[in-house]
Amino acid sequence: WEFIVEGLRRERAFGRTTASITGRSAAALLGDPYSAETAYLNAVPATAQQIINEALQYTDLTLDWQCTDWLVPAGAWSFTGTPLAVVRRVAESIGAIV
Repeated sequence: WEFIVEGLRRERAFGRTTASITGRSAAALLGDPYSAETAYLNAVPATAQQIINEALQYTDLTLDWQCTDWLVPAGAWSFTGTPLAVVRRVAESIGAIV
């Protein structure tokens, strides 16, 4: 598993030591507060998959597209948010789950 550790708690008692961690998926690095918001606009026709790939361009994550793709006309897509917000917005437009 790859994840971000966001918290660590240790408890010690006579004869017993426990530790618990909290965290989230590494994909959380693409969202708030780890990633900055960016303005997106498709100046040329692009598929939904291409729009997401553009948002993921400077990250280490890749897209595993398992939906029917569709063409988005030039200028029809504009959005301001983190790369994860882009992925979620495109996915929710067709009822998909991220």
